[in-house]
Amino acid sequence: MKKQIELKNGKVLYIPARAYRKNDLENMGIMFVENMIYFNKSGKDKSIPEVKSEIKSSMCILDYPDCSDEFFSKKALIRAVKKQENSDFIILPKFKNENEYDISQKLLLAKELKSHFIDKEIILEVSYKVDVMSMKKIISSSDSFDILSLFYGVHYGQYPSFDILCQKIFIFKQKMDKRIICSGVPLMFSGDRAIRYSNLMPVWELISDGFIKCWNRGGDAKEIRLVDFKDLRNKNLSGWLENHNPDDTISLVGISVFSLFQDNEEMQRVRTLYTRMLIDNILNEISSLDPDSLWGYISKNVPSLYHTLILRLYNQRLIQETIRESNWIELYSKEDITLLENHLMLELSPMAIADKFKKIASIIKREKKIPISILIDAIGKT
Repeated sequence: MKKQIELKNGKVLYIPARAYRKNDLENMGIMFVENMIYFNKSGKDKSIPEVKSEIKSSMCILDYPDCSDEFFSKKALIRAVKKQENSDFIILPKFKNENEYDISQKLLLAKELKSHFIDKEIILEVSYKVDVMSMKKIISSSDSFDILSLFYGVHYGQYPSFDILCQKIFIFKQKMDKRIICSGVPLMFSGDRAIRYSNLMPVWELISDGFIKCWNRGGDAKEIRLVDFKDLRNKNLSGWLENHNPDDTISLVGISVFSLFQDNEEMQRVRTLYTRMLIDNILNEISSLDPDSLWGYISKNVPSLYHTLILRLYNQRLIQETIRESNWIELYSKEDITLLENHLMLELSPMAIADKFKKIASIIKREKKIPISILIDAIGKT
């Protein structure tokens, strides 16, 4: 579901948007990725790095002062904002252990900034653990900002925290008409309890409007493990040999399975290259998924306990984006649209939802304006 949106300054951004850092571009051997986010991070006492002109003209620049290990203060927030004068966005970053008061102060400043910087998108960033009272405040003050960023902040994801994050995305999407991105996110997740392997699961484009990969390093592994390209599970050599022969050649790097697991510097570099290439391939594959192909990918590559969470959020995005871009949305009130969204969300299959939208277009083309209750009844029939 790639969409093209125009920022306030006229730049074009494709969503869901992937954020690239300087080292990402260097590893890929390219100067820029057109119409994507360039994530330009700085620490507490460091200035924002300079950005090359080629990147400025081709990408959407997000200067990011990392405050995730710093307690909130108005002074620190203003300092962080002032660092972003050359950015296409102004982000009010997440601070350590933010409370309702801290978020209220950020919302007040966001409103002021939005009225002053008419050519910049204002991003409010909060923890995915944000409490209920703060959520209500954010929703009621949603006209103060343009984009909401939910900060995950872990290198390795597990189901309980992912469940919480997904609940927050769903509620915010349901209650306010805003783009939601996820920042500091992992690409690896724990698998089903019965299976001992973790999984490469970079599903962020399926459930949000963009993502920024976690910039903190994970701990050193006690043994050599690599993600198997056949099932995306992270395994040691014996695990790989369940699916491969030792002398099988891995096409991405032209090295045999057995050789790739040898403990030396040369093979370490090859393993790094293999992992980088595999992740890029999987992200590209996920980016190309549509309602017809989504379930085939998820059922094959994602642990079953995550299926419903991912499908639910994908369906919510599918429904909201399709309605937003329809030529019949003006025929119905906001309450009517809510009734239609709620009806469509009863479906778990993206294909079934896409089919219902085809029915809606056909019915409205034939009947012109039709009461929403009759329309819902009509598309509910098989």
